[in-house]
Amino acid sequence: MFGIVAGVSGAAGGSSFVLTAGLSAAVASALSMATGAFLASRSEAEVVAANVARERQEIAEHPEEEKQELSLFYHSKGSTSTSPTSSRRRWRSIRTRCFRRCRPRSSA
Repeated sequence: MFGIVAGVSGAAGGSSFVLTAGLSAAVASALSMATGAFLASRSEAEVVAANVARERQEIAEHPEEEKQELSLFYHSKGSTSTSPTSSRRRWRSIRTRCFRRCRPRSSA
């Protein structure tokens, strides 16, 4: 932005031209950053939706393997509870959330 203002100031010399160039550069910069932020959040949402869909499919196709994977995940995070009751409770909770709450949003 400074480069634009300095260039216009050197070429035109009038303060109204410099002010117009500075405001135009600020607006262009803001629009560029807003567009970048929008695209980044949109692509992140698409990646999350794809991961949820993949996990949902894996749970439906291979429930026992996913249950074991979940158990290993909790164990690696420091969970010392290895009782079948707590494992079943966690599995039901994850499965319920995955099938009921993790639905991808429909694009309107």
